[in-house]
Amino acid sequence: MMRTLAGILLLGLAAVPTSAQPTVAFEPSALVAKGVTPGGSVVWFEIARVRPRWTTQVVRRDLIVADDDADGVVRLELKDPVPARSIWTAVDLATGAFTVATPDTMPRREVALPGNSYRRNPKGAVEALQDSRGFLEILLVRPGRGAWALSVGDGGASDADRKEDGSVEADLAAMRPIEATEAAPAQLENGDVIVVVDPRLMQFYATTFGTAR
Repeated sequence: MMRTLAGILLLGLAAVPTSAQPTVAFEPSALVAKGVTPGGSVVWFEIARVRPRWTTQVVRRDLIVADDDADGVVRLELKDPVPARSIWTAVDLATGAFTVATPDTMPRREVALPGNSYRRNPKGAVEALQDSRGFLEILLVRPGRGAWALSVGDGGASDADRKEDGSVEADLAAMRPIEATEAAPAQLENGDVIVVVDPRLMQFYATTFGTAR
């Protein structure tokens, strides 16, 4: 079976048709996504807070898993139990339909998309994400093309302005490909899926660019 946010964007953009969301079920050491494109692939993105001993660690997992038997179901087997404090995103790579899910042990903390989240170039295209939080984990999926991820902290190497100014700025072009996808796009396009997780507060926002979701 395997190969191996939500805010309203008042941007004046044309609506992008969306497919039915996949569903995600949790098992003790696995996750199962149903309702995905038969024979397609699922982009999995996990942010978890774990405490193996005395200190809490942030863990990110990102990978693409194929539906080898074309039944519209993709199972992700884990070596360890599902972390109690974790946020999981499953994106149908073919359509961009997605679900953000948490286990029963983790409250779902979805926040609104900040109003100044985008930095635009002189032509009006979005080329970076901005946020007043100090550290973020970001996923970008372009349906039919690929998926990219980035960890960005205020003043760190991934922060575009390199300044400790109480906010982060993530250039899209700096995002890292997940699996064997192409280099990250320099600008957002309608239909792109964006998921942003604050790993400290375990909050997230997620949207399909160019739609109200």
